[in-house]
Amino acid sequence: MAGRERASGGFTLVELLVVLAILSLVLVIAPLSVGQLLPGVSFKAEVREAAALLKQTRNRAMRDNAEMTLLVDTENKILVAEVLDRRSDALPKRLKLDPDVEMELTTAQSEVLDPFRGRIRFFPDGTSTGGGIIFVSGSRKYHVLVDWLTGQVEVKS
Repeated sequence: MAGRERASGGFTLVELLVVLAILSLVLVIAPLSVGQLLPGVSFKAEVREAAALLKQTRNRAMRDNAEMTLLVDTENKILVAEVLDRRSDALPKRLKLDPDVEMELTTAQSEVLDPFRGRIRFFPDGTSTGGGIIFVSGSRKYHVLVDWLTGQVEVKS
């Protein structure tokens, strides 16, 4: 028996179990670390959605030749595109933000409804009352600005 060599053509059951245990551990830990990165990514996506809603509101005002506003509710974290001219068939669009996001609205005094709600108005020629919304989540902060003369929307970090 001294000349017998063991044939190695596969893995033992113990080796397979160790590999499966390591893989399952990696699968448990990986989502936790990815989850820590997602709040910043989802916050940025929400800010981009808000900017897109402002742009859509401006575009719809020009397309439908009607005044439109974006209602900003900083208390309930809601943005709603509203039609002011009933000749337009544009439907209201609504965006609900994460409750942890802090918002601050800057707009024309005539568009302030109460301490928590106000509007940014868009006119059929593309101009607006101007203003901006500041979004804050943790240490991240974004400014979404609306130029009064051109109605253009810009996101700054």
